[in-house]
Amino acid sequence: MKKILLLICLLNVLFVFGQDEPNVVIQEQLINYKLSANKGVLSSVKIEENNTFKALRSDDVAVALTFYGDGISIDKAQAPGVKPIYRSWEDDDIFYTGSRVCALPLSLKKEKPVKTVFERTIKEPEHFCQIILSSSYRILQGECSISVPVVLAEKITLKTKNFTDNMSFERETKNNGDVIYTVHYNDLKPLKSEPMAASIVEVAPQILISGYFENIDSLYKFLSEKIEDENSEKVDSFAQELCKDLPDDMSKIDAIACWVRNNIRYVAIENGEFGLRPVEAEKVFINRYGDCKGSANLIRMMLRAIGIDGRMVWIGTKGHVPGTWTELVSLAAGNHQIAAAVLPDTTIFIDGTVPFAPNGYIPPNISGQQCLIFNGEKCLVDTVPEIEGVNLISLNGVFTLTDNILEGDLKATYEGAERILVESLITSVSAPKRKSLLQKLLSFGRKSVLPDNIEVISGQPDSRQTEIKYQEKDSKAVKNLSSGKIYVQFKPFRTFEYDELETKNRNRPLKLSRKKNFETVFTFTLPDGLKISQLPEDTDIKTPWFTGYIHYIFDEGTSSLKCEGSLKCIRNDGDISEIPQWNEMIKTVADISNAPVVLERSIK
Repeated sequence: MKKILLLICLLNVLFVFGQDEPNVVIQEQLINYKLSANKGVLSSVKIEENNTFKALRSDDVAVALTFYGDGISIDKAQAPGVKPIYRSWEDDDIFYTGSRVCALPLSLKKEKPVKTVFERTIKEPEHFCQIILSSSYRILQGECSISVPVVLAEKITLKTKNFTDNMSFERETKNNGDVIYTVHYNDLKPLKSEPMAASIVEVAPQILISGYFENIDSLYKFLSEKIEDENSEKVDSFAQELCKDLPDDMSKIDAIACWVRNNIRYVAIENGEFGLRPVEAEKVFINRYGDCKGSANLIRMMLRAIGIDGRMVWIGTKGHVPGTWTELVSLAAGNHQIAAAVLPDTTIFIDGTVPFAPNGYIPPNISGQQCLIFNGEKCLVDTVPEIEGVNLISLNGVFTLTDNILEGDLKATYEGAERILVESLITSVSAPKRKSLLQKLLSFGRKSVLPDNIEVISGQPDSRQTEIKYQEKDSKAVKNLSSGKIYVQFKPFRTFEYDELETKNRNRPLKLSRKKNFETVFTFTLPDGLKISQLPEDTDIKTPWFTGYIHYIFDEGTSSLKCEGSLKCIRNDGDISEIPQWNEMIKTVADISNAPVVLERSIK
């Protein structure tokens, strides 16, 4: 289900790259939301948005834009000498999203302000529940007002989130009982694109609106009315055939989940009712594609065909909703749909959009999230289990030293989200291109290495792990010193590919998309005529984000060296003030990984 941001004042914030001292600014921004009621219920919202653009130092160009669709109309789009451009807004890999954009391209002369006007109407007011106050451009001065008629004054409530010190929020009651909420803001900086950053929804100043739904039961009633009983002989017979020889409910659930994940291509088909009503299961089955609602609906009906209580589930993904269903009681809490198999003693949650997922897999973006489960007339609120430690890259290698070249037979094993990403990456390119892709993947950023003899061992689509066996040669891993000593770098934490972050003008907190763990075991047999002169120190690693260790063990009897290392993610976020500490951690792990084993000639 498409993320129902419902109302983002300037959605172009999603595509900001920003500058330290931008030439183009919004000198003044004025936005007004005027709510209307019909029989005491919110019926529509009129939006008027005026932006005054200005080029400070030289002539420049800018684009004012806003989004619209089936539920939001464009009533006016205006700027001096500019004709509005209307376009669909979709990615190359998406059949149809239903999103459309209206753009006003501006040619700005230095110090000559240009005013743009957008007027829109929200015709489906249940989706008016979130206003994000941000822009691609720095806003020098702004005001956003929400006008609530007296008949709605006690129903509609507003809550601010992520407001900065230069923002104020006021509530004024007029003589006629109407209520005006006003936000004033100065020097509102754009949330530019930054690596490993919290999402716009997590950090942007916003106003959350609730009250269209009286309580969680009325919200659930609205959602559940989109779910209809269905009958399909094709779906039923296929599900029954798929599961006929399986011994128990869990194996049947796993078989259905695996089949849908790997045979129904995910495409974001979000047209109509803001993507709330799923496509019929039979259509998804025949077409072999669907969005999250469609795949969830197909799973639901396949489960029912074999006597298991399959249900639809509404959920919000981490970082893309501003709160839970019970906190917000609005559609802003949900942007996704999955399925559930309700058994007598447990509930199994199934996301049908994740190919190559192992049995029982729960994606990181819904792990631990609150959800609503279809339950007839009565709402059922539940929480998806929090799954820890499943996302893992482990690396095993056996190394030899030949003619000053470090040679290794290695095996990289991917589990959890890492397996899903690797398998999806491999299948995303044609067979002739896969070798070069895998070589780049397995070199882990080392230009001196070109992996060869690569063998991918995937197993079944729902296997727990994917293994990649390969060989590598690295001449730059060996350094001969004039003293006669030989430095050999094994780089046991080569899979730990996080980067240091810029601290200057950083606007967004640190956020990793998931908790990712790393394990390494290397063995190395000393060649004849060489001995260990010095080993890197064994180290315990303790940081706010990762804990772990690196150990070196030398067996004189077999002349073999073993290196074991582990890094476990215990936290995946951090404040801006913690980024210097993050950078220190990256340096520390790099230093530990790059520490050489020192060899020297043995005397016989």
